[in-house]
Order: sequence, then C-alpha cells, then structure tokens
Amino acid sequence: MKPGFTTYLFCKQISIDTPAGNGRACRLDYKGSQNSTGAFYFRYRYGKRLHSCHTKKENPQAHITSCDISAAALEIAQKNARKYKTEIDFIQTDFLNKDNWPLLPGADIMVSNPPYIPQQEKELMHNNVLAYEPHLALFVADEDPLIFYTAIANAGKILLKETGSIYVEVFEELGNETALVFQNNGYQTVLKKDMQGKDRFIKAQRNP
Repeated sequence: MKPGFTTYLFCKQISIDTPAGNGRACRLDYKGSQNSTGAFYFRYRYGKRLHSCHTKKENPQAHITSCDISAAALEIAQKNARKYKTEIDFIQTDFLNKDNWPLLPGADIMVSNPPYIPQQEKELMHNNVLAYEPHLALFVADEDPLIFYTAIANAGKILLKETGSIYVEVFEELGNETALVFQNNGYQTVLKKDMQGKDRFIKAQRNP
C-alpha cells in the first residue's frame, strides 16, 4: 500500500500529534480506550481512499467510518478495503448538508482532505494532477473557498467526543484563514507546514 507523499506526511503528522504515537504512518492511538468509536474520515469524491485503509491496517482495533458523496468513489474505496483486508464502514452522503450529520457516528478523531483549491488556481496546476483526481475532489468556488472547513468545524461540535480532534489538509495560501474558521467555532488550533515549508495541515481540538 503506497500513498502519495503528501498523504504520508498528513498521516505521519497525525501520528506525531496523537498521544502514544510512534511516528508510524497513519497510526492513531486512542488514549488506551478499549471502547473508542475510532476515526471518522470524510472526503468529497475521493480517489483511492488510502488514509482510512492505512489507519485500519496499522490499528485493527480502531473503528473507522469513511464517507463520500460519490457512489463510484465509494465503490473504488470498498475495492481497496477488500484488497488490503481492512474492515471499514462506508457511507454515501452529502456532507455539506447538515441534516445528514446526525446520521453519522460519533468519533474521537475526524480526518479530512476536502476540496480546497480555488477555481482560479486551476490554470496554474500541472496536467498530471488535473488528470489524476476528479475536479470535484480538488476545487472549490473562488467566492467561498473555505466552505468545507466551515462544515467540518460545525459538524465536529456534533460528532466529536469531548476533547476530540480534527485533522485537515489545507490550501497553502489560506492556512491562517482556515485556522481562524476553527478558532471561531471554539477549537484550539495548530497550523503545521509540509516539507517545502508551506502551510499544509491543521489540528483543531475541541475545548473541554
């Protein structure tokens, strides 16, 4: 199982920040709880869905739910889960519709790599990137580029357990603005950089 390098760094950062983490890619520990609900993953029309497969492979005791709006994307994800022999619950839902949030399970951790690239950036991107991912998984409207982070922050107040955490990948030009979305919703945030020194990841933890 070989995730992209950014995916690897994202998962590794979660491992480093999580109590008892040992630096292994995509490892999550739940403070010794034997009854942890586990991790909840969200991505809008994702591709191979290796975040959740890696986590389950490394932590067979974890309960993982992964959701997407696209039935075709979920079919690919289910094939990968079977390929890597990882038991994951998949749910098809429109996460931007808040009426769907109560239908999702509670979690200790929410992880998301949502669409975050403004449409105006499309012409600056390499063709191999544009050809690899569905555009719905990459781009957001220029007038509301933080729409998914706003939804995730609000959903976390319903789905996260007390002091639970959210981990998201962010657009490098909007790191501070994205962190502010979570801060304004009552989270403590840490903005992390990638190997190129660009803002790339946010950890947002609920205040007790």
